[in-house]
Amino acid sequence: MVRQLAASIALAVLFAPAAVHAAAAPVTERDLRSLVTLLDPQISPDGKRVAVVVRRADFEKNVYKNELVLVDVKSGATRVLVKQRDDVASPRWSPGGDRLAYVATPEKDAAAKDEPQAQIAVLSMNGGEPVVITSAKQGVDAFAWRPDGRAFAYLTHDPSRDEKRMKAKDDWFEITDQAWTARSAPAPAHLWTVGADGKGTHRVTSGAWSLNGAPAFSRDGGTVFAVRTPASTNAYRSRSLVAVALPSGRVRALTSGRSSADAPAVSPDGTRLIAGGEHPAAFSQTELYQSDLAGRHVRDLSERLDRSIQFQTFVPGGIVVGANDATRDRLFELAADGTPRALPLGDVNASGGASAAHDGTLAFVGVTPARPAELYVLAPGAARPRRLTALNAAIAAHPAARSRTIVWRSADGFDVDGVLTGPLGMTAGTRYPLVVLIHGGPTATSTDAYSALVQLMAARGWLVFQPNYRGSDNLGHRFAQATVPYITSSPARDVLDGVDAVEKLGIVDKTRIGVSGWSEGGLLTSWLIGHDHRWRAAMSGAAVNDWTGYADMTDAKDFTPSFIGASPWSTPKMRALYDAESPLTYAAAVTTPTLIMTDAGDFRVPTPLSYEFYHAIRATGTPVELVVFPVNGHNPSDPLHREDRTHRWVDWFATHF
Repeated sequence: MVRQLAASIALAVLFAPAAVHAAAAPVTERDLRSLVTLLDPQISPDGKRVAVVVRRADFEKNVYKNELVLVDVKSGATRVLVKQRDDVASPRWSPGGDRLAYVATPEKDAAAKDEPQAQIAVLSMNGGEPVVITSAKQGVDAFAWRPDGRAFAYLTHDPSRDEKRMKAKDDWFEITDQAWTARSAPAPAHLWTVGADGKGTHRVTSGAWSLNGAPAFSRDGGTVFAVRTPASTNAYRSRSLVAVALPSGRVRALTSGRSSADAPAVSPDGTRLIAGGEHPAAFSQTELYQSDLAGRHVRDLSERLDRSIQFQTFVPGGIVVGANDATRDRLFELAADGTPRALPLGDVNASGGASAAHDGTLAFVGVTPARPAELYVLAPGAARPRRLTALNAAIAAHPAARSRTIVWRSADGFDVDGVLTGPLGMTAGTRYPLVVLIHGGPTATSTDAYSALVQLMAARGWLVFQPNYRGSDNLGHRFAQATVPYITSSPARDVLDGVDAVEKLGIVDKTRIGVSGWSEGGLLTSWLIGHDHRWRAAMSGAAVNDWTGYADMTDAKDFTPSFIGASPWSTPKMRALYDAESPLTYAAAVTTPTLIMTDAGDFRVPTPLSYEFYHAIRATGTPVELVVFPVNGHNPSDPLHREDRTHRWVDWFATHF
């Protein structure tokens, strides 16, 4: 009865007329060229200003350019601090709020032999030009202010141990656990310190192991907390928390084993250390742990919340965390005893991290169902967040198709959810084509926030269904862990059950249903077209079509042992399980016209897996196309290839519907 009522409410909302906009036309690909991305908002300690990175696409040069922008919290007035360039990132206020540090690549010196690398620069809020503080040969990966504002700790990679030999063109290297795209042996990253005036650069740590992520100072500045990983592997779960004494560099382990530590931070009073870590019964969910500075008296602060923690920041009397929850991306405040309280965001989804001023005012990037990203602040005790910017006002002026949550019951008894978006101008009694759009991960979630791809599809007159299958990080640790060891077949059943639930609403043209996704979404797409034949068309992007090939060639070496089990080469039973969960095994059964897309140098989901699946389908005579973008990475990272991917994705269904 509850599910029937939820479905009825969803239909009522989808059929409701959209709000009137000045621009009557739906959004187009050309309109989306003006889409602005906001990154890493940092509110000043006094809560009066927010520094944020604003990214825009330059289609003529095919690059993204960043600006460092200062936004006044009271008025919303903006001022550009650093003009457009490729790599401005990581703004961080000094403890006193009088200076702003960030990472950027200096202009190339005409006399320099090597290309410049990203360095720490400091800008005084009293005026003047930014001052470059570091000269790290390999560039700065991450940094933190010392609490007195007089120095920095930062991480930088070592030069290759084989640098001299490589310069002599004797550039072979031995493979251990590197991805198939590796072009050199891995080099570790280590901790350095430097004065805020750029003087006194000091190397702190050395070794074959590596430090990752942003370091965190103790209140007295005598210790830096960081995450240690093995430098020679891509085992992303082998992360532990360490304390590094300054200036000696003595390293003391605070956690041991496969703890998967992440993002350490010290409480304002200097007595507590918090960091992310694996749930004790579900490695795929991140918990927030608290201890003293020696790593003792450990408590799971987010146990009552039971959601995967994305980030955390201290506020007076507690800690604010971000987490997916059903089909929302929320902010929660955790009290000292771990009691969670959802903060009042209204229809705003928190996108990315948040930062807090001394009084607890939060700054974050928010996305609503009808509006792309903007900068928001939430004051202590406020009933709702306040939007500070209108950078995406031109896109928000176009009418947006409505989205609502639907819920269905899985075979294992979970109440699974998803987001259903109706095309603009839906009318009762009409049946519409349906595109199933499956998120990646699996530890991710589709929310009711504005999605450019969804809106482009809805503008074509299609329903779009985004299922949150088992393995998604929005319903607690049991749900997140429920794909082990059936990493493909188990979530695929949830997707099919979700499609059945949408069909029962009576609004779907069952002769025109498509399925698509990228990464894990591509994996499930490839699987579904080999096991179900209702699909009119499919788009499988960067898909794990063969788990054995993935295990041997990916950069994420912990993934398959964690989700499926020991190496497929360990026993015939394990090889059989890997094959059973691989879409390639069932390629002969595919009858759906399929578009396959991938990058030429995908380190996460190896590109050859797409080639294998393409040739397997092609051999059956089923219509299939393989499009390869000549770039590296798991997704196209430049504006033109991203736009082309989106165009081909939508156009494939337009052609076959």
